[in-house]
Amino acid sequence: MKKRIVAILLCLALLTGCGKEVKIQEKTTFVKELSGKTSMLSEAKIDYEVPGAYPGICVDLNGYELNKTKEAILAGENLPAVFVVKDANTHEEVFRGSVKRKPSMEEDGKLTGVADFSDFSTAGCYYIEAELLGKSKSFFIREFVYEDTLLKAFSKLHELRCDNCHLESVPFESDLTVTMDVSGGWHTAEGGQKDVVEACLSVMDLCTAYEFYPSAFTDDYGYEFSGNKIPDILDEAAFEIEWLLKMQNQETGGVYTSVSLQNLPGEREKKLAVGGETTRATAYFCACLAKFSMDYKQFDQGLSQRAFQAASKAWKCLEANKDIVTSDQMYRAAAEMFKATGNGVYNQIILDYLKLNAGAAYDGRATLDAAITYLSTSRGTNRTYCALLMNSFKARIKAKSDAGDKARFGIDPETTEVVDQLRNAYEMMLCDYIDNSKEYEESEEDYIHYLLGRNAFSEKYIESVNSPNAYAELIAVAAKLNKSVKDKKGKK
Repeated sequence: MKKRIVAILLCLALLTGCGKEVKIQEKTTFVKELSGKTSMLSEAKIDYEVPGAYPGICVDLNGYELNKTKEAILAGENLPAVFVVKDANTHEEVFRGSVKRKPSMEEDGKLTGVADFSDFSTAGCYYIEAELLGKSKSFFIREFVYEDTLLKAFSKLHELRCDNCHLESVPFESDLTVTMDVSGGWHTAEGGQKDVVEACLSVMDLCTAYEFYPSAFTDDYGYEFSGNKIPDILDEAAFEIEWLLKMQNQETGGVYTSVSLQNLPGEREKKLAVGGETTRATAYFCACLAKFSMDYKQFDQGLSQRAFQAASKAWKCLEANKDIVTSDQMYRAAAEMFKATGNGVYNQIILDYLKLNAGAAYDGRATLDAAITYLSTSRGTNRTYCALLMNSFKARIKAKSDAGDKARFGIDPETTEVVDQLRNAYEMMLCDYIDNSKEYEESEEDYIHYLLGRNAFSEKYIESVNSPNAYAELIAVAAKLNKSVKDKKGKK
């Protein structure tokens, strides 16, 4: 294992170069929080430094899989007829091909070409050269390139752990005399901040990926819990679950929103404080803990039971406050509770919601994720509603895929934020599982290629993000693509 980790780290280096639960005794104000409110994740804005000149030949700087499609994107006022692939060490030509003209919606006046070198499958370090456009940055062709992406994303998520901070209790913003233990969990923003909704979204994305592709996740990522016969990705999710359990008010069942920096009375600088309970945090908590309890049951019944009991308590809180809980929030929580239990009470809430909304376009993550959960539930689902949900989801994905086909770099040009591009890749993966298609997998890869350097600035955009949900979705997509490569190799 040590040799494997060392090898991976060396490869990545080369690529850069070519507690205890506290019962809170306080009165809280339970407030309504609209499901449309953005989380810390969706509010993230990434600004990129614009270089002096755009590269004419753009490649995936992380490398290309040995026996899969390998394409570079060319852009210029004029395009060459041919391109050559050269060895980065000897500068000798190893492959020559014709540039394919690509229709593009770009408005910069440049033409778009594709250099397809899929027929060349020799491992090594290379670059592409063409008249008029010069040379690309260097890249590798190698086997299991997505495994390296998976392991690096997992490492980045692991590094967000709050292992040695928050050793002292943190006060509530509503009452500074009351404090609680908020140690553990992943940081979601600078200064030790941690957001409940983003934590829930991240854990649920990891769990969904595990549910769909369990064989893609192993117990040998090289961390302290390796060897316990539990997939490391679920071990990482369990670490976050332990923190989430602390964020529930044991009296009301409601869930506190976050540990965030606040302007507290008497303090010159912002200090960490615990935010109050909201319906939104409680609904996502309910869904997340129910989902995790189902996936973790076969590995640790104790933690699984604690998680489900917390989810049930959160559900009772939602019911008690149903006059201020949105229908989207109830639908999201009910979808996971129904999948975990098969209880008709939850199913009825889902059916009442779908009677009005099953054929509607998805306008929020809560409704989309709930639909995916309902579509993947094996018992008692309504076939008519499932068909409507699937049609809406496929229409959404097809629109994104079609937009990518017409765009220079193969991704929806309207999606400009890195976190949203990762989300698109993740949704492609979900649709690929439910309605298997080569088109979806190719779209997943287009997004990963773009985020890893095949873009206008030849930059690894993925290195600009630092949020749990971004890493969770990258882990899921990379694991699925890596599994696809291994499956195809096993069939040969």
